[in-house]
Amino acid sequence: AMAMHRTKLLELLTEHRVSDLNIKSRAKVLDAMQQIALTAHKHGEKFVSNIFTHTKFGDLTRLKMLMDSKGDYQSLHKMVFSDIKERDIRSEVLDHINREAKAIQGVLKMGGHKGKRFSRRPWRKILSDVDDTLLSSGGKYPAGIDKRLPRKALYPGILDLYKELDLGATGVSDWEEEENPRYIQRGEEFLQRDLANLVFLSARPHVYRDLAEAHTYEKFLHLVDEGKLYGVPTMLAGDLASGISYMTTDNFEYLAEKKFQNFMEYAQLYPEFSHVFVGDNGQGDVRAAELVMTAKRRGSAVGLPGSDEEVLGMLSSDVVPDLTVTYIHVVQPLEKTFGWDKDARSRWRDLNIIFVDNYVDAAIHAALVMKPPLIHAHGLRRIMVKSIEDYHAIKEWHKVKDPKLMKEQLRLMLNQSITVANEKLSDMPLDQWTGGDKHVDAFESVRTIDATCEYQNGTHVSTNMGPGFVIDFRPSDGVYTVELEWELMKGKKVVAYLQYNQLAPYADKSKAVADSLIKFYAGIKEAIPQTKANRSKTVGDAMEGGVE
Repeated sequence: AMAMHRTKLLELLTEHRVSDLNIKSRAKVLDAMQQIALTAHKHGEKFVSNIFTHTKFGDLTRLKMLMDSKGDYQSLHKMVFSDIKERDIRSEVLDHINREAKAIQGVLKMGGHKGKRFSRRPWRKILSDVDDTLLSSGGKYPAGIDKRLPRKALYPGILDLYKELDLGATGVSDWEEEENPRYIQRGEEFLQRDLANLVFLSARPHVYRDLAEAHTYEKFLHLVDEGKLYGVPTMLAGDLASGISYMTTDNFEYLAEKKFQNFMEYAQLYPEFSHVFVGDNGQGDVRAAELVMTAKRRGSAVGLPGSDEEVLGMLSSDVVPDLTVTYIHVVQPLEKTFGWDKDARSRWRDLNIIFVDNYVDAAIHAALVMKPPLIHAHGLRRIMVKSIEDYHAIKEWHKVKDPKLMKEQLRLMLNQSITVANEKLSDMPLDQWTGGDKHVDAFESVRTIDATCEYQNGTHVSTNMGPGFVIDFRPSDGVYTVELEWELMKGKKVVAYLQYNQLAPYADKSKAVADSLIKFYAGIKEAIPQTKANRSKTVGDAMEGGVE
């Protein structure tokens, strides 16, 4: 009797009265069906298909996004590519999604008043890796290799880069201005910015139910609750097969192909959106980006690794990801990147794969190099400010090797990029500062991060030029003035200007001087961060790369 009542209820909600349900109610029905499993009813998959096919145009976009904003593993991707077993029903859903997406794209291309309203949002999905991209792995195998920051530390600026990329550069210049958008007309709730377009591509395998994903979603929700992450993301997990293959062969190709497959499947669910990918060069992200961009340029994934006949059979033949740009966080030398060869740098640049030391670099490229820009100039400045706040928020430096040196190198790296951004933004005409901050009289530079004084005045130190005493310290650039213990003619003292990584505590032993020399030569690259000749290579890449 209970089964009969449930059947009648599902028929009522998904067939007879589905048009009477608002979009939020339809999302709740779909969620309930996922929770009890579609296999609980012999017509469960058809009931799901009915809800999708009775939802049109932007309402379908809104429905999909609600399904991906629940903060658990019961996502749209799981429903379409895992819960639905019948290929014909899956094809019916994907074909409907594709048709409605083309209708939205048509409005955007035609322009007019409606097109202008629609284009106030960027229609962009941000797909991101987790370990060594969002959070430092601390070098813990197999998650990642970056030992420079404490494990689980957020990389400065990453959360606000996601937010600004989602905000875009065509509408308002600040997310908070969207609380009561006047341009949204009745029936166009899908234009609201209350749901995030953020997707995490994880190499961690999905095992059983949400055992693997639950802990990660808890982290995401905690960041949302703290006000650091602007919305609830969804996540596409890896699988056991690719994970085991990687663990047994140490070959990142398996992880890259799985991410490529997930990327391809996700594009089928949101054909009306373009994509930005954010990853790192520690494992297979660069290779995954190569595969996606190759599929985009070919117009098909046929023949590419990771797209075998079974995978292709689940995809719409005319839908490939519209990947605009890839930002790769550098966590090891470029020549150690998986897929590196003598032609790699030019090949990756041609595919618009941009390598960045930090996320201010990425924001510089997104705001000032990409044509049209992906984020506001205001957004770039906000990312600069938040990167400084995030730097100061990093705790547990004692867990990394040589914590004072690692913290100082991060400070120098961020200051390089902030200095470049300040120069570029100050050169912009004020009439280009459009958007929310309408009364901009002059660009206000973002102050760089002051250094922490580790050697007080009077401290006896060793340098590459011999021992001496600290007589001054400049917080703005971290330079110590050291009076050396030797004299020129007529007793004139010699003064050296050095940074933390060129000094060592004094000890009257040759090893201390040798250690000081080692630190000196290791620190030459970061020694004078404010000059153009010494800027990091990736800042140059970010300024020179991109799409003309």
